[in-house]
Amino acid sequence: MDEDSTLHIAGLKSQSLVDEPGHTVAMIYLQGCNLDCGFCHNSSLIPMFTKNSKKTSVSQLLEKLSDNFLIDGVVFTGGEPLLQPNLLHFVEVLAQRYEFVGVDTNGTNPALLAKISPHVTRIAMDIKTSFENYEAVVNKPVNVEKIKESIDILCERSRETGRVEFRMVYAPPVMSLDDVMAVADHLSVSGFSGNFKSRFVIQQYMPSDGVREDRRKSFQTLTVDQLEIIANNVKEYSIQVAIRCQERGYFEVP
Repeated sequence: MDEDSTLHIAGLKSQSLVDEPGHTVAMIYLQGCNLDCGFCHNSSLIPMFTKNSKKTSVSQLLEKLSDNFLIDGVVFTGGEPLLQPNLLHFVEVLAQRYEFVGVDTNGTNPALLAKISPHVTRIAMDIKTSFENYEAVVNKPVNVEKIKESIDILCERSRETGRVEFRMVYAPPVMSLDDVMAVADHLSVSGFSGNFKSRFVIQQYMPSDGVREDRRKSFQTLTVDQLEIIANNVKEYSIQVAIRCQERGYFEVP
């Protein structure tokens, strides 16, 4: 693959202090997602490719980042970055230039995930709900066996090679505590480890502008205290847990 292979990039945030604790990163938003979660906070990125997304080469991306002296890394997010196979080439190149390279994914492409994993500092995978309720939440057909395969890949990574975040946006009423506990049980059985500061992160649903207006009020926003109750239930599975919310940002639950 040559240096001019491209990604469909919808936008770039020059710096973020909240996506990865201890790092200042540029957020690179890739266009297109194969799921359709009602609570998605980047709903404009769901359509596969739009007039607002631009085909960008590695050299063009590096040029855009070259004057950003405040960052020590980048994160590819979306949308679903692993829908674009050229992502592998991009992370290989950027890993040679930055201390931190992160990728966010929904776990539907375990084959590409396995290829990317050795080249990145952190992988964050969104687990939407319990496997039995997946299609009801993501509003698309989904092969949950591929989701489980991605979880296995990342659980092994958490034990042996690098940082992992499994993330779950808690957005009642489309999910309940039972769904969270089912996910926690699966992670525990799969050998998820807190090595390399890997964590299961419970994320607060927020009715932000990025959520489609007709769905914005369809979900409940929990308080920090309520999220901590859920986190403490998860810890019964001996899993390291963190919370990401508007009031306190990212914090670990002792």
